Amino acid sequence: MKYKFENVRAIQKAEISPQDIILIKADFNYTVFHLKNGKKLTLAKTLLECEQMLESYGFLRPSRSVLINLSFLKTINDSEVVMVNDFISPVSRRRKMNVLSIIKQK
Repeated sequence: MKYKFENVRAIQKAEISPQDIILIKADFNYTVFHLKNGKKLTLAKTLLECEQMLESYGFLRPSRSVLINLSFLKTINDSEVVMVNDFISPVSRRRKMNVLSIIKQK
């Protein structure tokens, strides 16, 4: 399934498959999608809005400013997650137990 995003900065519309998204990073009221083809896409949506749209596709929020696709998770330890594109995101103390329990279930 592809999502049609209407509020996309610099272009009219974008169709993105959730399987193509490695991670989503917050940038104030915008979000930057890091795609598996190496491209980045900036949307005029908050991270919370993106999280609500993609929660059923295996996305996890390890910290306040990042939403990751568990399919592209490389490694995880107590304080950070590493993605396949070598992006490192800290795991917040508040979300640590939830993140570890979800990872163990997978």
